[in-house]
Amino acid sequence: MIDIVIPVLNNPQWLSMCLTAIRAHTKTTGYQIIIVDNGCGADTKRLIDLVAVKGMNAKVIHHDNTSFSSSCNLGIAAGTNPYVCLMNSDVIVMDNWDTYMLADMADPTCGLTGARTNAGAGWMGDPSSWG
Repeated sequence: MIDIVIPVLNNPQWLSMCLTAIRAHTKTTGYQIIIVDNGCGADTKRLIDLVAVKGMNAKVIHHDNTSFSSSCNLGIAAGTNPYVCLMNSDVIVMDNWDTYMLADMADPTCGLTGARTNAGAGWMGDPSSWG
C-alpha cells in the first residue's frame, strides 16, 4: 500500500537504524522499500545488497548522484503502490507512523502530509518534547 523511497548517499549506520525502525514499526502490510543508491561507498553498498536479499521487500536502484530530487523521482517511478513516502536515510520512525500518514491521506481534500518531529519548529514539532 505504501512505497517508501529512501535516497541514500553513504552513512550505513543511519540507514541500518532507519531500516530496522521501518521493519519494527510499520503496521501496513504490502509496503515496499525503494532504495536509491546515489553512488554509495563499499560499506553502504554491502548493507543495501544485504537488505535486498534479506526479505525486506526492497527494490534497489543504482543512480549517479545528479540531485536529491532526481533520486526521489526515480524511486517514485519505480513504485507500484498508491501511496508514496519520501524518507531520508537518517529517519527513525516510531509506532504507527504509517497509520497516521494513511489516516491523513484518507481525507479526499488531502494531497500531501508531513512528518511530526521532536526536533522541528512550528506546527510540525511535537509539543510533548518541548522542555
